[in-house]
Amino acid sequence: MEKLIVWFRQLSIPVTFGIYMTVSLLVALLLSLLTVQGMEMVRSDITKLYVGESETFYLTTPEGKRLGEGVDVVVDVQELSASDKWKVHLIDIASSLVVPLIFAISIVLAALLFYRQKMKAPLSILNMATGHISAQQLDFKVEYPINDEFGRLVQSFEAMRASLAQNYTEMWRMIEERKQVNAAFSHDLRTPLTVLKGQLELIQQAAHDSRLSEQKLAAHLEKMSQQVQRLEHYASSMQELQRLEEIKLRPRPVSLNELAEQMKEIHPLLQAPQAVHFNSSELPEGRVMLDTDLLLRVYENLLNNALVYSERRIEVKLAYRDAQLSLVVADDGKGFSSEDLRRATEPYYRSEQSTRGSHFGLGLSICRLLCEKHGGGLQLANQRQGGAIVTASFQAVNKVEQA
Repeated sequence: MEKLIVWFRQLSIPVTFGIYMTVSLLVALLLSLLTVQGMEMVRSDITKLYVGESETFYLTTPEGKRLGEGVDVVVDVQELSASDKWKVHLIDIASSLVVPLIFAISIVLAALLFYRQKMKAPLSILNMATGHISAQQLDFKVEYPINDEFGRLVQSFEAMRASLAQNYTEMWRMIEERKQVNAAFSHDLRTPLTVLKGQLELIQQAAHDSRLSEQKLAAHLEKMSQQVQRLEHYASSMQELQRLEEIKLRPRPVSLNELAEQMKEIHPLLQAPQAVHFNSSELPEGRVMLDTDLLLRVYENLLNNALVYSERRIEVKLAYRDAQLSLVVADDGKGFSSEDLRRATEPYYRSEQSTRGSHFGLGLSICRLLCEKHGGGLQLANQRQGGAIVTASFQAVNKVEQA
């Protein structure tokens, strides 16, 4: 019985509605027949009271012999009383109205039952979800256990809610990140602006007192020129971040082993003293859809960052599993501090051990942004034996095609 109920609830809306209507019409037909038959019995009982005695008449031959069993003929019929006439009249009117009335009531009840059993719950769920979305409250989940048209509609609504929630989360993340970028940018602008202001005041004061030699003027102008260049570099870095946020993914089929060979060719070009050990033994044969330009840019940034902090050795590992390419770069330096692990991927963040002014703190931030563009991410950690380890992941567009 329980399986039958579950099966019935999983039926489509048109089929379920047709079953409800068919059953209601059959019930209405049966009730109509019983009701009309009952009314006819009541009418017959009333009219019988006014029928007098009957006599039997027979057909006879000329000789007087009876033919057949005869016919009973009422010889005394009385007129119905006024009250019984009114009752019979009401029965006749009811007989003509009861059939359509029963059918109408049955159809209405079937529709109400169909609404309560099939439509009320999903409509209530969708109404609740609409209210939450209108109020921009997306931390809920829409579920409906029945796999009918409404069930699929609820599933689509849940997919839309999840997409909206993800978009809102991404939007707020970008807003917060932009606030952090602007705050860091404003903070770092104070130093060159302060230097420029101080140099300008010295020049103005010296010029007013007629104590400014050409040599001192050239020195002041050189310092001012350096700070102007620094401001230009800051502005360029802001434009670069904006371009990276707007970059579009351009994947193309690439052999994983050929990609590994391209990455191995980068280190000799940098002419760094540290040894780089590249491990790509876990790569499968075949081709996969990746944006190689984006991936190589991430690798160059991670490698340059490792070269700054490593002492003698850098380990690089490239692996592919479950449609995801992972790039691991580990060095034998001092590793990340707790503050670095928390903030190193923020734009313009620079650790205490970095040389202030030598870079803008954009390397890991750019890598994180590019990895996320490719459906992956960037993770920072420290090795047990010391040194930093950075893992960049990239989601492939399709699975590996066997060669």
